[in-house]
Amino acid sequence: YTTELQTNPTGPASGMRKVSRGGGWIYNAKRCRSADRGSEFPADRCCYRGFRLVSSNNIDKNKIIENRNIEQKPENSTHITTKLDTRIATIEWASVPAGTFMMGSSKTEADRKENEIQHSVTLNACIMSIYEVTVKQFKVFVDSTGYITDAEKGTGGYSGSVIWTGTKMEVKEGVNWKCDEEGNPRPPNEYNHPVIHVSWNDAKAFA
Repeated sequence: YTTELQTNPTGPASGMRKVSRGGGWIYNAKRCRSADRGSEFPADRCCYRGFRLVSSNNIDKNKIIENRNIEQKPENSTHITTKLDTRIATIEWASVPAGTFMMGSSKTEADRKENEIQHSVTLNACIMSIYEVTVKQFKVFVDSTGYITDAEKGTGGYSGSVIWTGTKMEVKEGVNWKCDEEGNPRPPNEYNHPVIHVSWNDAKAFA
């Protein structure tokens, strides 16, 4: 972290790795802290990481309505519903107001890392998806675009994804976004689960 005040930071100016945040079912309490962060290469994928969507409120709403059929609730509502497909794939949004907060952790916080230096960050207003993108929603995207994920292409020097065997993590060939944490194909009644085995590249393509 820098010690300087930042406004709408976009990340480091150099380097390949991307920041990953947020707890996962496999994480301990230390990794679920709000100040904790990791880094991955853009094509990395695994069984314990999905993604949410964030969009600036400065987006051209007329263009979005035309392209994605957004239905917005009354002005006093904080939720916006975006329909990628009117049959099965509704994404719900929550409005996040502009503001300033302290990023990082205090020196007295348990399990903190030395690089979690507190500093002031100011962000513009935005909207964020309330829930993680689901398998069902990702399927609509794949079916409509023909997109092939990094797990399926073998990007990054390996085919498939990292799974949990019950005792350890290991790469398993043939695993992709249709699979669960052990690498088994999900039945249709689990398509409301968060999509996993997707990379930063895949999430960006979806967005």
